[in-house]
Amino acid sequence: MEKMNQRIVEFRDMEDVAEFVNAAGKSEYDVNVISGNLYVDAKSLLGVMSMGFARKLRVQYRDADKGFERALQKFCVA
Repeated sequence: MEKMNQRIVEFRDMEDVAEFVNAAGKSEYDVNVISGNLYVDAKSLLGVMSMGFARKLRVQYRDADKGFERALQKFCVA
């Protein structure tokens, strides 16, 4: 079983969210965005938008997904 990675991200605007969702959509694995007890599918534009802008969110994805991890770096804050 592969381990799950987690990163803290922040989106400044709609363009950031669209770029992030596009990268998540290319992943063959599940990618989740988490805020408190709320989990949304990172491949859902409306779901990620509903989490809001300029807030720190947790992204959870499989360790094996190196392509997504590279795209994710742009949004990481921690």
